[in-house]
Amino acid sequence: QINQLKLGMSKGEVKYLLGVSLLQNSFDQNRWDYVYTLNKGGKIVETKQLSLHFKNDKLTKVEQVN
Repeated sequence: QINQLKLGMSKGEVKYLLGVSLLQNSFDQNRWDYVYTLNKGGKIVETKQLSLHFKNDKLTKVEQVN
């Protein structure tokens, strides 16, 4: 689903695609952070962090940390 993100998408479109960000930044409402973890056998084998930046309700920047 991350591959479907496109700059210029509205917050509503991003929310529909990825769901609501569980990490709310109370200082910056224009930054949404997502954390994904993959568990196998009760052990975390992969973690990814995604930060999305908005301006005027439009997606302007996507940062992915692996």
